[in-house]
Amino acid sequence: MALPIAPSLRIIAGQPPAEPGLWLCALRPEAVTGLVELARQVRRLRPGVRLFISAPGAMSEVAALAEATAEAPPPDAGRRRLRSFLTTARPDLVVLLGSALPPDIIDAATRAGAALVLADARLAPPVRGRRWGRQGSPAATDERAEAGPALETRASWLHPFRQRRLRRLLGRFRQILVQDQASEDALRQLGVAPDRIEVTGPMAEVADPMPCTEAERAALATLLHARPVWLAVGVPEAEAEWVLSAHIHALRHAHRLLLILVPDRPTLADSIAAHCAGSGLICASRAQEEEPEDDVQVLIAEDMSELGLWYRLAPVTWMGGTLRGLRSTRSPLEPAALGSAIVQGPRTAPFSAAYARLAAARAVRLVAGPAALADAVADLIAPDKVATLAHNAWAVTSVGAGAAEAAARAVLATLDAATRPEER
Repeated sequence: MALPIAPSLRIIAGQPPAEPGLWLCALRPEAVTGLVELARQVRRLRPGVRLFISAPGAMSEVAALAEATAEAPPPDAGRRRLRSFLTTARPDLVVLLGSALPPDIIDAATRAGAALVLADARLAPPVRGRRWGRQGSPAATDERAEAGPALETRASWLHPFRQRRLRRLLGRFRQILVQDQASEDALRQLGVAPDRIEVTGPMAEVADPMPCTEAERAALATLLHARPVWLAVGVPEAEAEWVLSAHIHALRHAHRLLLILVPDRPTLADSIAAHCAGSGLICASRAQEEEPEDDVQVLIAEDMSELGLWYRLAPVTWMGGTLRGLRSTRSPLEPAALGSAIVQGPRTAPFSAAYARLAAARAVRLVAGPAALADAVADLIAPDKVATLAHNAWAVTSVGAGAAEAAARAVLATLDAATRPEER
């Protein structure tokens, strides 16, 4: 668990810290996801590094997710607080995540002798044809004192003063890691040397594949005899009847179809079993060590720790809570990481960003009601139709993981260079 900065450092005055220090700073809320993924990759590649984390708003949860050594001041902290932190913590490298250039942090880090990297940045060349307005540049609303100028598509880049300011700030960075080729092209237009730019891709949230026992997976796969299977995960009580109705509809198209139903609370298992009995469905209970024999149509599995097993066995996953519940009960990146196609309703919070990424990649099937859910399940039983969704979903998680790892390797290479005696 990350600690506040003061009690966690224990630095002896006048002596350098034993391990290199790295400060990761998310400049705006949308950069927090990238920060967490970058921190995880840094920890994996270099476990001993001193890692300081800062982000807008409450940082305790972010620091814990990132396995930080300590929390650093937020990006809108004043100059005095920033200087105090840099003097006490003595990070060797400061990584700013996002598309803003905060002068206070950049100047304080430079004066403290820390190297700078800009990561997960996205920008575009200036758009010509706009006129300079009376209120200043069109980007004026983005220029908060704490954030600095935003690197976005703005006619104001054409203004000589703004270009000089951007070039001065960008010149402080040893490396700039961008999301796409357009961002690299824009930086080159601003005079940034090509060897200081690297396209790493967008660092989006990544779900590590959930574990399972391979022997158990193989045994169940053998028992199922290639039966078609679909999974309904995190199903709330209000949605259970609709899920079972969809299964009954799908059974008309594939009479051997098995539904693995994971309720959002273990206490719902008995009521779901009663629903099955009332609907004429034969069910088995995983908690009672019952097996999905050939005549079993619904397997109730209330243990969330086994989700890695079910995602691997089920080519299709319904995201519980997205149709009739209050919210999505699980992240869609969990099944996506294991190649299970995703069916969802319209209620995507608190994982809206992840659902949006998957939707943009055509990796989900969206349904608006119980009848559409039934049709989707019946349709996706066909292997050729489910394969495209599953592949697209897996690709989304793979790209995010690759971008974070590439960025982490670039950051650590810069950290190594910054801590060499001849570089200091």
